[in-house]
Amino acid sequence: MLESLINLLINTGKPKTFCVRDEYVYDLFYDLCKKAKIELVISEKLPSIDEFSEAVNNRYF
Repeated sequence: MLESLINLLINTGKPKTFCVRDEYVYDLFYDLCKKAKIELVISEKLPSIDEFSEAVNNRYF
């Protein structure tokens, strides 16, 4: 997961805010976001991720 965020930062630039679903993922990204001065937020609803997940589940499962 960290590698994905680093690639995102390199390819698209630094976001102001990075939203994660739970404390486990928050803890994974905390140090990197702190050093990069990216606000890290826990959010129960992540519409883009939820839509993608639903589409994949409907197609393959």
